[in-house]
Amino acid sequence: MQGVYLGLGLSPRRARVLEASPYLGFVASRGTANRNAITSQKYANSRGFMYARDNMDYVRVILSSGKAGAGYSGTYTASIEYPEGTFNQVTWSGSPSYEAAAGINFISDVVELVTPIPEGARFWVRIFQSSTQGILYSTNKYTPFGDALEYSATPIADKTMSGTMTNMAGGFPAMPVGVIGMTRKPSFLLIGDSKCIAGETDAGDATGDTGELARSIGGDFAYSNVGMGGDTALAFSTGVSSGNRADLAQYCSHILCNLGVNDIQAGRTLATIGGYLQDIYAMFPDKKIYQTTITPKTASTDSWATEENQSAVTNFPFGATGTRYEVNEWIRNNEAGIDGYFEVAGAVETSLNSGVWKVPDYTDDGLHENTRGYLLIKNSGVIDPKSFTR
Repeated sequence: MQGVYLGLGLSPRRARVLEASPYLGFVASRGTANRNAITSQKYANSRGFMYARDNMDYVRVILSSGKAGAGYSGTYTASIEYPEGTFNQVTWSGSPSYEAAAGINFISDVVELVTPIPEGARFWVRIFQSSTQGILYSTNKYTPFGDALEYSATPIADKTMSGTMTNMAGGFPAMPVGVIGMTRKPSFLLIGDSKCIAGETDAGDATGDTGELARSIGGDFAYSNVGMGGDTALAFSTGVSSGNRADLAQYCSHILCNLGVNDIQAGRTLATIGGYLQDIYAMFPDKKIYQTTITPKTASTDSWATEENQSAVTNFPFGATGTRYEVNEWIRNNEAGIDGYFEVAGAVETSLNSGVWKVPDYTDDGLHENTRGYLLIKNSGVIDPKSFTR
């Protein structure tokens, strides 16, 4: 069949997409878990932009009331705004609002868009939330493209179907975990720690993509980024942190994972970390799975301006020794038998296995990349969007 599509003058990549069978999957970039909270505020309107990564006409919106075992219960309404100023109401079993228990994902009815959204177009999702416990919101923003969060301790008007929003101090938009529809393209669930979600260590920009993984794939593919600060392979593999995050895998074709650095910080061994990672991979038996290598952690006396003023820290020795080196070799040798790995560590350290950050100014704390560091990974090409197929 691919030969037929090639005969029509399509690229091999596009031919592979058309050859693949359709499935219900993510169709927009910038799906994310809302990990921030304000307990003093009880009502909020938000508006966040996303990009269609396939043509969208009939879609469903997935919202979340926080991570499993936590989060806030409350009432939600939502809409899809496209084109700007035109609103498509989101419903649940025909109702324009949903009473959500704490820590769940909840999926809307099918939304028939008044104006179909073409692949590559920017659109917005508006969300109103009301909760006696507090409001939830995301970890990055780009206000020039309309990101906004308005909040109050007392009742405010629901602006999901009309009205202008102005971002308030400290505001980041509440975002859907994902937008799903029928697609033939690869789509992605990004699981990991603070370097995956990035949050405020990666300044928002016009792409809406942040972190070690999303910046490389978000320009081409739909995804849900459910990275969580402090997460470990231990916690995810044992269900402590995975919960409703892992449930989202039913809407993707690929799993990208960057877990491991916090396990190394905790002093766990290769055997232990490798076992946890294998347990995670086994959670997704019908998905293509990729793992990143683990980036360095160092101290610095000059804010990481030079190589020579960096020093090794506990559990992160320099050179080809220690647990980070062992875990990375285990990943590179693909001892878990997954679909592949990304040499993220090699993109940011001075030489393979040096354990020293490239300079100047690719990290602000010796553990997390900053925006320049995340862009260094993207521009290095170690995560090549053209390599992904179904």
